[in-house]
Amino acid sequence: LILATDVSLSIGFSRYIFTKMANDPRNLVLITQRCRKGTPAYQLSSQKKPPPLVVKIKVAKMVELSAHEIKERLKVTIRVQFTKLDFVSLSDEEKTAFRQAFRSAIATSEKLDISCILITSIDPLSSEISSEVIVGKEAHIAPFRRKVLLDPNSIFSVANGFNSALYGSATTSSEDGTADAAKKKKGKKKKKQSSKDKKEEGDKGAIGG
Repeated sequence: LILATDVSLSIGFSRYIFTKMANDPRNLVLITQRCRKGTPAYQLSSQKKPPPLVVKIKVAKMVELSAHEIKERLKVTIRVQFTKLDFVSLSDEEKTAFRQAFRSAIATSEKLDISCILITSIDPLSSEISSEVIVGKEAHIAPFRRKVLLDPNSIFSVANGFNSALYGSATTSSEDGTADAAKKKKGKKKKKQSSKDKKEEGDKGAIGG
């Protein structure tokens, strides 16, 4: 005899044990009260025909990911340009120093190991840097993307060991245009607020008159 909750068979231990034991005709399920429509227990109790009864229930399955799959899930691709950077004109030593400073700034800002940052390419014409960053957790992906797109200079700063006086300020973009959309949205908010302020000033002037 196994007593289990929840009575609906939708959640909890009852759902787990039901999925494990339901296929064996020697087992019996006793539902002790009327259940909400749409639940597995309702499906079971509302059928008038004799056994075997059919109950549709979705069963989630945990799948172990490989180290490569985990990295792919945590990978964020970014593209960055710096206002004063002309990468082609740098010497080999200066190029190496820049690459190191770029990766180190992201690692310091996001508290990552520097091996988690890979520079995949640098455009010879625009000096745009394409990079892949493996963040620590899935929960960190959205905040990191937001920071890269809306405030990249908080990452590429003197505080994080990046010589912004030499390379200039950072601008970013993404393959799907997220940066442009985010900047436009931010601009619209400022414009809306400015219009609201002007209206309030006009109202005050009308009242004063």
